[in-house]
Amino acid sequence: MKMLLKDPEIEPYKMYLDFDSIEKIFYHNLYFVENTFTLKIELTHLSKKDVKKNKIKQNIKYEKFDLTKYTYILHFE
Repeated sequence: MKMLLKDPEIEPYKMYLDFDSIEKIFYHNLYFVENTFTLKIELTHLSKKDVKKNKIKQNIKYEKFDLTKYTYILHFE
């Protein structure tokens, strides 16, 4: 995926792994630098109830990035 950026030195996106401790979900995040939005792709849901019933669905969220709301976040390349 290529994006047109104002500054070619800026990476188009950064990747993060985050964990929602309330919902018990790991997400793979693509943070789009230019517009400060994050695409969150659900990786694993740790709720035993959902795992046993095989009701895990892959959820995708698109939201404005706000670093202050993250407790667990890891940058990777």
